[in-house]
Amino acid sequence: MKTNPEYLLSKAQKKIQEAEDELMKPNEDVVAFSVCNQSKMAIKILLESYLIKNNLNFNEQEPLALLLERCATYNPNFKSIDLSNMNCRNTPNSQNYCDDIAKVSSCLTVAKQIEKLIAN
Repeated sequence: MKTNPEYLLSKAQKKIQEAEDELMKPNEDVVAFSVCNQSKMAIKILLESYLIKNNLNFNEQEPLALLLERCATYNPNFKSIDLSNMNCRNTPNSQNYCDDIAKVSSCLTVAKQIEKLIAN
């Protein structure tokens, strides 16, 4: 897959915004699955866009943890990103998701950290 990294970054930013919008709702109205899914997709897209931008090889089916590891081999700053709270980090195309608002909020935080790293 060879896609424009700027397009992918824009796509990931949209996913982050959608997750943020969901979290702005009253707690009883928040759909945790939506926040989880949007955050997870944003992280995947961000990592893939970074790899593409730097001409690094990867497989689209790789889990988030391996994509992050590939990014960290090129840029050690990625080692500061902690995916340990994400159930889906080691499962390619995982259908796992969390329904705890605090936990999905931390996933969104990870997406924003990666976005910031890529922007620099």
